Amino acid sequence: MEDFKDKKVLIFGLGLNDGGLGMAEFFLEQGAVVTITDGKSEEELKPTLEKLEKYKDRITLHLGGHIEEDFINNDIIIRNPAIKPDNQYLQIARDAGKRIEMEMSLFHRLAPCKIVGVTGTKGKSTTTTLIYEFLKKKFGLHQLPKESSATFLSEFASLCHKELVFEWWASQQDFDELILNPSILPS
Repeated sequence: MEDFKDKKVLIFGLGLNDGGLGMAEFFLEQGAVVTITDGKSEEELKPTLEKLEKYKDRITLHLGGHIEEDFINNDIIIRNPAIKPDNQYLQIARDAGKRIEMEMSLFHRLAPCKIVGVTGTKGKSTTTTLIYEFLKKKFGLHQLPKESSATFLSEFASLCHKELVFEWWASQQDFDELILNPSILPS
């Protein structure tokens, strides 16, 4: 796995649905230097910030707005899916040559297992379940993670022992911006 120790990581969009929380925890556990920026205030983010309380001495918070230097001075920018790819701060990071990731793009880079990802506007759950049932019968697949408030990276070790099938909501802009390389399973 890639070494994130002492890497400077910016979580762009902490949010209230645990995605930003999971990413912050993942990088803190890897020894990264974490900065979190969000347009929401500390009061609005209180439920999520309370879950990060044990890390408070290891996190820099810039809440209620964003600081351009954060997008220049950090090595990796983790974009919350709610942040549009054409965001002005992401453009600052791009112009500075910074690495921009989302949780799923990072998961794809780090996962040693074979991956089948399902996305689209309709039928994701049904398609994911059908693929899972086929793979379970043919290859002994054991898990069917669902997109939820839990992050994939927070469950990285338990998810990557065999092939993995998951459902992922994503916009076309996400795919245009990120390079994802799902595996093709043998027939």
